[in-house]
Amino acid sequence: MLLLLCYSPAQAQVPPSDDSQHIKVKAEVVNVDVNVVEANGNFVAGLRREQFHVFDDGAEQPITNFASIDVAVKILLLVETSPAVYLIHGDHLTAASAFLNGLAPRDEVALATYDDQLHSVLPFSTDKARVAATLGEVRYTLGTARLNLFASLSRALDELASIPGRTAIVLLTTGLDDSASGDGIENGRSEDPSARLRNREWEKLAARLRAAGVVVYSVALGGGLREPARRKAGQSESGTAAQLRIGFAAADRALREMAQLSGGLALFPQGPADLRPMYRHFSIALRHEYSLGFAPPSHDARYHRIEVRVLDKKGRQIAPAADYHLRARPGYISPSP
Repeated sequence: MLLLLCYSPAQAQVPPSDDSQHIKVKAEVVNVDVNVVEANGNFVAGLRREQFHVFDDGAEQPITNFASIDVAVKILLLVETSPAVYLIHGDHLTAASAFLNGLAPRDEVALATYDDQLHSVLPFSTDKARVAATLGEVRYTLGTARLNLFASLSRALDELASIPGRTAIVLLTTGLDDSASGDGIENGRSEDPSARLRNREWEKLAARLRAAGVVVYSVALGGGLREPARRKAGQSESGTAAQLRIGFAAADRALREMAQLSGGLALFPQGPADLRPMYRHFSIALRHEYSLGFAPPSHDARYHRIEVRVLDKKGRQIAPAADYHLRARPGYISPSP
């Protein structure tokens, strides 16, 4: 196992289950972690059980378990090592170090990179200083390299499935994936960004994100490349610029879809100044959540959509709304009959 080579028995007192990649089924409880924040990103504390309402495929379900949690989390820091990331890695390292310093002492971080495949760098540890130092020593590809983001992230999710406790992935990436211009995309002829996602590796990843209890937080790197210089009126777009625009449009869509499927976030910094507040946002989201549980109403081994609402004392919806933002995974796979 890539990420578990140095995972000690003391850390793994809860035995892994073959069903661990699904929201827990054998316990007959669907667990949903909910993050409620103000517009400025601050966690909304003090919400009560009766204010939460959970819906399974549109039908409200009784909440059987409720807790406001601030527990340790295991975070995989997954970094793309392409030339585009190398060009801005200095600014990024400073902000990433601030993120690591903002985590609680008991939080654990592992480090991995990817290019054409996933590479384990450091196993889970509470030693954030070591992670920060190693992050600064990561080797980047300076020539032409194939990027397989979807397959690499799928492999990371498989590795995390056997790890007990709360887990999350912080993904530092351009979002580009070479498989998105190959199989199943009409041989690259379509300029529809959504068409570039209809390939086998994306479908595999989407299925894992729907089933796994792992939240994905993405930082879209290469902001300057994502915002090409404005053309003058009447000036034609070069073929290279058009390909870049189409590729990043597909990448942005993929990152947003990953966040939606996992209940996470996809953030798009325009420059170094945006990185620190974004990492602070991740730190808050990772540390503070409400945990809800309900009994699955049916046993059909199918995907069920989840909706969570928060009401005030007068029964008015306050989240999701303009002032309060709510994040939770959008669904789960129900138990078999």
